[in-house]
Amino acid sequence: MLSALLSIVLFLSGEDRIREILLLTGASSAEDLDETTLERFHALEARPLPINMASTGRLLSSGLFTAYQAASLADYRSRCGDVLSVEELALVDGFASGIAGAMEPFISFESRNLPGAPAKDTLIFHNTLVGKGTFRSGAKPGYGAKDRFSIEGIFESSVAYSPYGLRANAVVYGRRRPWKLLVGDYNLRYAQGLSLWSGFEMSGIYGISSLTKRPSGISPSFSYSAPGSRRGLAADAGFGRHNVAVFVSTDSFRDVSAGGAWSVIFLSGQAGLHVVGDNLLKGPSLRVSADASVNLKGYSLSGEVAVQALKGRVAGVLAFSTPSFRGFRLGTRTIVRPSGYSGKKYGEYAVAAVAEYAGGRYVPVSGRTGFGSSEQRHRAVLSVSAEALPVMGGDTSRKRLKAIIQYSCRISPNVLAETKVYTYLYTYQSSRHGFRTDLKTAFGRWEADARLEMAFSKRYGLLTYLEGGYSGRYARGFFRVTGFAVDNWADRVYSYERDISGSFSAPAYYGRGVSLSAFGACSFKVRRRFGLKFSARGFLTIKKPAPWKAGLNFQGEFTF
Repeated sequence: MLSALLSIVLFLSGEDRIREILLLTGASSAEDLDETTLERFHALEARPLPINMASTGRLLSSGLFTAYQAASLADYRSRCGDVLSVEELALVDGFASGIAGAMEPFISFESRNLPGAPAKDTLIFHNTLVGKGTFRSGAKPGYGAKDRFSIEGIFESSVAYSPYGLRANAVVYGRRRPWKLLVGDYNLRYAQGLSLWSGFEMSGIYGISSLTKRPSGISPSFSYSAPGSRRGLAADAGFGRHNVAVFVSTDSFRDVSAGGAWSVIFLSGQAGLHVVGDNLLKGPSLRVSADASVNLKGYSLSGEVAVQALKGRVAGVLAFSTPSFRGFRLGTRTIVRPSGYSGKKYGEYAVAAVAEYAGGRYVPVSGRTGFGSSEQRHRAVLSVSAEALPVMGGDTSRKRLKAIIQYSCRISPNVLAETKVYTYLYTYQSSRHGFRTDLKTAFGRWEADARLEMAFSKRYGLLTYLEGGYSGRYARGFFRVTGFAVDNWADRVYSYERDISGSFSAPAYYGRGVSLSAFGACSFKVRRRFGLKFSARGFLTIKKPAPWKAGLNFQGEFTF
């Protein structure tokens, strides 16, 4: 297959943020992410979260902070004042230097407090208009548009339209007391996801940070991607260390038969109690769950237990991790989710163990300065998980075992080598094994990346590419040559491709051929930000000719 991609992008959000996003989400590679996740981080990059002005609830709703990190940050600010740099954030309990550095592009240290002076109550207005479209031969056009307006800490609204329909919401925040009221489309993410979790969930355990979820509570949905949110009314309020949240949702505007839900959530410190009622129009079901998390001198323990009252099914999750000891960290996670719980067809009984290591001397990284400009030479992660996936009726023949080893070596300031070896054993489909090796180099503003990946299932799948380019402050450009040989769909190989900020592209390579791609970008500011992208793509297989396919992608963004 021969593919030519030419992109002219008049928008640049800075360096690619995939590295930081992987660290914060716990994903092993860009192929494990999804479009809504990248949209959320892109929005935070375009409008960084002012952590010195945000309430604990606002910190949590961003999805960047764990409950312990948000509480620890609030305690630090009450004792020591506002956090004014990423170096200072790294000193706050619960923030390792790597986590603080990864958060830097998505937060701001803006402060209204001066020594001996009270906080100012200045209003800050933001508004962002975004439009995007995709046109490809032989496919329906895709498009989307959205607008976000906010008065920092007081009011926020968003309207998004795409082929998935119209989505809108409005949020009012309390100024003197911590409360908010939300009407429209929103996300609910509490505890460890047994009772309340909307949107994307990673399916694997790849490292310590992926053992536990980052509950964001009630947060507005501003994505124009596939719907995964709820629609209705939600509110929460804080009373000291306690917080109460309620919501009522209905999908009647999308699907009359989909029913709805209601819930009451009570949170106290690092513990919570959740009562959820589902399927209001189809025969109600009731779930009650409790969760708690503890962090003591780096040892972290979190869990949740849920009961589906009318069916007598009990589900639970428990995660544990240790602090770093001579470069090693250990963690485990256990999940018990019976089939039929919460209306799901398949259950899950799983146990996972993770070991991480970071060691060796610190090596400076070419092109970086200041905090985070050096890395330890060796980093390794070993994760093993065993799962039983019973179907309705108790059939437990569906089982799988996953083992992943990841290793990276900072060979020099200019060269980084990364290797991933995995094996997935299934009882209900073909097993899959493979490895991937990347060699990344950087000499000032110039970069190059070479990859070799092989997957084995029915037969084998092979993919290799060489990519090189320039990444500067105002412009960047990359050219990639990819070769692949995949004769069976079960051996397909996914490879993430560069795209405009907030968009996600990880196509599956199948067949035999060569792909050529070019990506260019430049940036300028017209009242903060503006962007436009054009692209065209064609295909020509080596083994059997195929019709030429062309496409057009563009995005515009205007922030003021």
